[in-house]
Amino acid sequence: MYAKDISTKIKSTLHTKAKRGEYLGALDPYGYLRHPDDKHKLIINEETAPVVRRMFEMCAAGIGARSIASTLNNEGILSPKEYTRFRKHNPERDGEFERRHFWTRTYVQFMLKNEIYVGSMVQGREYTPSYRSKKREPIPKEDWIVVPNTHEPIVSRELFDEAQKRMGARKKTIQAKDEPDLFAGLFFCEACGTSMLPKVSQQKYFYYNCGRSHAIGKLACSSHYINRDTFHQAVLEDIRRNAKLFSEDAEKAAQRLMELKCADQQKQTATMKRDIASAKKRLADLDVKLKRTYEDNMSGKLPDHIFTVFIADYDTERATLKANIAEMEKAL
Repeated sequence: MYAKDISTKIKSTLHTKAKRGEYLGALDPYGYLRHPDDKHKLIINEETAPVVRRMFEMCAAGIGARSIASTLNNEGILSPKEYTRFRKHNPERDGEFERRHFWTRTYVQFMLKNEIYVGSMVQGREYTPSYRSKKREPIPKEDWIVVPNTHEPIVSRELFDEAQKRMGARKKTIQAKDEPDLFAGLFFCEACGTSMLPKVSQQKYFYYNCGRSHAIGKLACSSHYINRDTFHQAVLEDIRRNAKLFSEDAEKAAQRLMELKCADQQKQTATMKRDIASAKKRLADLDVKLKRTYEDNMSGKLPDHIFTVFIADYDTERATLKANIAEMEKAL
């Protein structure tokens, strides 16, 4: 009961702060920095704000979110997550910086719809139903806490509105299907393992495309695609071939299918073992970095507030790695 009361009081305090327009996020929003004298106020980050302006200008010019993401990725501009990680990166402690995450269509759309860039503080998009759970639930847009004119805008209201207009015009009308795609979740890109997604061009050309390539661009995975009719025909021919084999010699056909299944399982096992080894190596690297971080903090090289962020990130990644390793080892 005590924990519940504390949780309720904390939520009430944060709600009051949000209604005053105070920034409550744990990380700096892309394009901004927290004010050095007041962490609840935002100031423009002159390093990333031009990227934000360019994104809105591209959108207002009629360029889609996926094309914007692909352009930024190809130009080597770090995504918000990577930029945050880069700012914390210490070459002496962490080694050479390696890019892991990319801009995606979804995140570009999120930024282009975010009124924080016109100077409004937008908070209260999610809530935690219970103090016993860390699960977050979305809040309807009409109930978000929006406080205008809390900080300097990066883009004008006119540019923001034009971007919204362009995004709205680009939305495709999705017609209800009589039945779902037969191969949804069953058909994967050979190069990266991502699901192949059913797509249709403006010329009504139906095909399957690598989901990772579609979301991020060719930098993440080459654009593997196949015509829908060609793929369906190949599957149908395989079914007919196996049906013929079973009709001629069921025992031989069953043996052949088992051989194919075993070969596939061996391939999956080999891949899983490589993933386990890679995860364990990363875990060992994190332990070394964790020790160095403690040493830097104790010696005064690393301020406490940055140290706290580092430790939280390390702990989260270590917990994820351990869970993934345990799950893969169990599967083996």
